Amino acid sequence: MTRPPAPSRRLAFAAAAALALAALAAPAAAQQPPVFGPTEELHFDEPEAWAMAWVGSVTLLTGFGVPEPLDPGALELGLEAGWVPSLSEEERRVGFGGTKVEDLNRVPAIGRPRLTVGLPAGWTLTGAWIPPVEIDDVETNLFALALGRELWAGDRTRGGLRLYGQTGTVEGAITCTAEDAAGGADPIANPFGCEAPSDDELTLTYYGVELSVAYRAAGGTEPYLAAAVNRFDNEFQVDALVFGMRDRTLLLSEGTAWSVAGGVAHPLGDRGRLAGEVFYTPLDVRRRNDQNLLGPPETDELLNVRLLLSWRLR
Repeated sequence: MTRPPAPSRRLAFAAAAALALAALAAPAAAQQPPVFGPTEELHFDEPEAWAMAWVGSVTLLTGFGVPEPLDPGALELGLEAGWVPSLSEEERRVGFGGTKVEDLNRVPAIGRPRLTVGLPAGWTLTGAWIPPVEIDDVETNLFALALGRELWAGDRTRGGLRLYGQTGTVEGAITCTAEDAAGGADPIANPFGCEAPSDDELTLTYYGVELSVAYRAAGGTEPYLAAAVNRFDNEFQVDALVFGMRDRTLLLSEGTAWSVAGGVAHPLGDRGRLAGEVFYTPLDVRRRNDQNLLGPPETDELLNVRLLLSWRLR
């Protein structure tokens, strides 16, 4: 997810290339690839920033309805599953400033356990974790927390508030995959000069606030609607060997997006609960046009389906 050298970086890139040529002429024992490692602050609608926000939004910790009141010390265990939409080739053209197609369709779904504990004054605390399981050369380790409370409850309707945040990493061969590196010197199969699978690290951090309302129908079934504002603070640390140089570019991105979720929660006996929802967030992105320039902002939204099965332990 690195990008072509910006005008301010061209001299540095040329100097790094000269060092690479000098290293080739040095004795083999002394050869070390020169390091090219600028730091770039991206606008929130640039291609790489959009990709980071999209991945973060896939993992956004929604509430699956209005927070349920729990007695202090009560525990509720949940298992969440979410569908990860497949992106088109054009949508995946986010690397190197929006010129390189990245392999973002590696994981079709995510799952994570959730544990909620009752706190005093009607508050609940929820923790959720996507554990570090490696899938297709990528390992995700994300931890999220949420504070929630039912604000009011009527005969049929009720509303609630949640404050939440997440931090963690996605590590692996993102900039340069094994397939890229296998292309060798072929400018068609490997146009960006990848010499080995990269060892990149994407750090995803967000926090947000969500308001929700629900209607209690017959049998305890609750259709609900939630709206949230989310603040992202993401960074992508490149670690890739390309064209005889080690690329250590650091990409920084921060911005705000809103999201909505609507679904239905249904009780399973006295302790269980099953909820399903549709999640939506619009994310603006500027993609490259026929002149290879970033065009005006357009919206590439995320729309996915999520499920939660929970059981009150005590």
